[in-house]
Amino acid sequence: MTPAAGRATGLLAHGAADRGWGLGGANDSLRAESFEGPFATAAAARLTWRDGRLRVVIASAGHPGPVLLGSDGRVRLVPGGGVPLGVFAGPDLDIVRHRVSLAPKDLLFFYTDGLADARAAGRASFGDELPDRLAALAGLPPADLVAGLRHGLLEFCGGELIDSVSMLAIQPIEPPG
Repeated sequence: MTPAAGRATGLLAHGAADRGWGLGGANDSLRAESFEGPFATAAAARLTWRDGRLRVVIASAGHPGPVLLGSDGRVRLVPGGGVPLGVFAGPDLDIVRHRVSLAPKDLLFFYTDGLADARAAGRASFGDELPDRLAALAGLPPADLVAGLRHGLLEFCGGELIDSVSMLAIQPIEPPG
């Protein structure tokens, strides 16, 4: 299996059955396609309000973890990991779970490995710069933050992306009433 055979996907699910809120079923589907590939990384998140905060449980199957950007500009990398979907069958699926809590105006930023792995001549990967770039964009509305990051990414790699890039920013405004 080569990295070129892989696919990256991001997924948000609410209220789905366990086994990673749909990741187990996606794994079963990929395994049914072919024993030697394809594979995919994926993340699923379950969001609930509790005590005025948005609680997020993130399930990851080989996907990069999101970044939590506090309203004060502090950056926390949330671990991802696990085994990509399609690699192992059934109960051997290794789904990693992490919990985060967002106060109003905090932002949770999901991205695919195409963003993290973007390269520029003579420079490290864009993923190495991601925390600082997000901190510089702190306080912007989610759509503006994603647009600013996209602009910075394309500038960083001279407009030459080697993989697809997806970004998603989640920001609670206020708890339901």
